[in-house]
Amino acid sequence: MSPPLDQACPVIVRVGAACPLGLTSLETAMCVRASKLEPRPTAFIDKRGRTVGASHARWLAAELAGFDRLVALGARALGEAAGDLTEPAPLVLALPEAPRPDDEGRFGPELVAALASASGARLDLERSAVVRAGSAGLAVALASATALLASGAPAVLVGGLDSYLHPDVIRGLDEECRLHAEGTDDGIVPSEGAGFALLAPAPSSGRVARVAHAGAIATLAHVATATEPPAGADEADLAVGMTRALHEALGTRAHRGPVGWILSDVNGEHHRVREWSTAEIRCGELLASARHDRLTGELGDVGAAAGALLLAIACTYLRVGCAPARSALVVLSSEGPARGVFVVEAAS
Repeated sequence: MSPPLDQACPVIVRVGAACPLGLTSLETAMCVRASKLEPRPTAFIDKRGRTVGASHARWLAAELAGFDRLVALGARALGEAAGDLTEPAPLVLALPEAPRPDDEGRFGPELVAALASASGARLDLERSAVVRAGSAGLAVALASATALLASGAPAVLVGGLDSYLHPDVIRGLDEECRLHAEGTDDGIVPSEGAGFALLAPAPSSGRVARVAHAGAIATLAHVATATEPPAGADEADLAVGMTRALHEALGTRAHRGPVGWILSDVNGEHHRVREWSTAEIRCGELLASARHDRLTGELGDVGAAAGALLLAIACTYLRVGCAPARSALVVLSSEGPARGVFVVEAAS
């Protein structure tokens, strides 16, 4: 479990996003708002001989896969979030859990260096890190980023990046009957995406971040991470970790009343819906009146990019004035044991 942030909450200065819906955070957020998701046929064939549909970035070559696809997908979003940084900043990057069929040795410092080169972002490569925690990885990355800011970093980039558009990944999903298709009631729409955010110390910390045009969009009010017991354990499927993380986040907001807006990566699979329903019931009145946006219906399943895209969308909604509340509770659940929760609030 991550310790709560102190009162000097970090600020979010800029965000960036790229996915099948858009090439920028604004395009992505507005297309999500307009429900523009359009899954399309791919070159992949499932075990029944049918074409696999997916939400894929048409601005990327269909044959591009693995490391090269992640670099091409992430460079745009990273460049948008980094902007014109005046000095190198470390990047904490959330990637898919390991092992996965598309895994390779370059999913580490080499990927971060390639993203820096392709995007033109000024990164502090020595202090950068990769988090392999899947969909909940952005919460882990945010906790690491706040620690870097506390240790004196003038700014930190955080992000998430993933693509299911890889033949071996699609084959694995197909073998596990996890692809959404006719006759399948428990599958996902494979997708891809990248999201990044630039964090700086709170003005009240006494340190002025040397970030060009640093007008805060939002504050990072709370981050918590937890783990769920493995399958087969006595407490498996009881949402113990998620409930704990939610109670911690909600406890820090108790004096502010019920949460008004929840963004989650609940993707429609039975075990994910069951876990969320269990945790939600345990949180009672503090979540009862909240609007819950399950944006996998608008983005497809974006895996490790989920938290970063939800953060970018929440911040964009807050910036342009269409958010349903002044704060957003983001809830993340990986295929493995990692769980995460964080809260962002409007900066003004």
